[in-house]
Amino acid sequence: MSNTGVSKIICIQEGCNISVDGKCLEGLDKDNCPHCSIEDILDLNTESILPSPTDEVSQTRNVVENKYRKLYSATALKEEETISITSRSLARVIVLAGVPFSGKTTTIASLYDSFLRNYSYAGYLFKSSKSLIGLEEISFLSRSYSERNKADTQRTPYAIGKDNYIHFEIADPNRCTDLLFTDISGEHFENAINNKQDAEKLYFLRRADHFTLFIDSSKLLNNHHRAFTRKQNRGILKALLEANILSSETFVEIVFSKWDIVLDNKESNNEVFIVVENELKDILISRKIQTTIHKIISRSDFENIDSGEGLDVLLNQWINKSRYLRHPMTSINRGYNLKNREYLNFKY
Repeated sequence: MSNTGVSKIICIQEGCNISVDGKCLEGLDKDNCPHCSIEDILDLNTESILPSPTDEVSQTRNVVENKYRKLYSATALKEEETISITSRSLARVIVLAGVPFSGKTTTIASLYDSFLRNYSYAGYLFKSSKSLIGLEEISFLSRSYSERNKADTQRTPYAIGKDNYIHFEIADPNRCTDLLFTDISGEHFENAINNKQDAEKLYFLRRADHFTLFIDSSKLLNNHHRAFTRKQNRGILKALLEANILSSETFVEIVFSKWDIVLDNKESNNEVFIVVENELKDILISRKIQTTIHKIISRSDFENIDSGEGLDVLLNQWINKSRYLRHPMTSINRGYNLKNREYLNFKY
């Protein structure tokens, strides 16, 4: 055996454990076995040392980290997961606001279904999504395998927090556009009405390209709910403006959802919608915020009325308008007269 330090018996014969238990597979002495050799694994005359277990673990971890990369969960994205999207393109951040059951999540599901049912929708193609599982989760109750008699949408739980985003990548012949929709519970907006601190917690609104406020049309038709519904939506806008959360750079869409109920009700008085439009516009115009009005049918409850009406116009608004595209680049004519340039006197 070597005297220079620690040595180890090495056997090249398959199945021999002499290096472990000291027993030769053929019963021979280690000095007489033709398959065995003795190798030094630690030289005490040098400063070399064996790698520690922690070093081996660290090296293994580095190899794993270099070989693999973190993937998206494909459910609703958290805020940190959206950074790679917002850094690669001028993504549109669209805040879907409104009290519970006003149709926010149903609109996302309906938009997704519109792309699934058609090769293209509103002139756009569905290219990809980093939250496909999230889209399927919110669409589940509208699928046949949910075994529901009527299509529905599971409401967004309050407990999941405020940093949930659904991603669409939409393509047209000229470009691709990333859309990030917030998917948060309506209770967060209800809490903001009476509490400025709760309003300030909706900080992501400062980055929003679009603030889309959903109003349940069926409640405006109901005499018992009309006044309170109007008060709630006025309160949401005022609370966000007073907290300086809603910027004048953000485009605002007032959306009357569930418009199929209005169309089916022949005796409905549409004057109430004009009144609501005007009172909300007055609040926003005072802050010089651009506002558009939309009437949509995300999912129709009536056979003679199609689902998806008005979504195409809303989608065009979301894609083509951004707070960062208000001042498009234009070519500037500096008035140079090339015929009188000095360098023309030095022709060769």
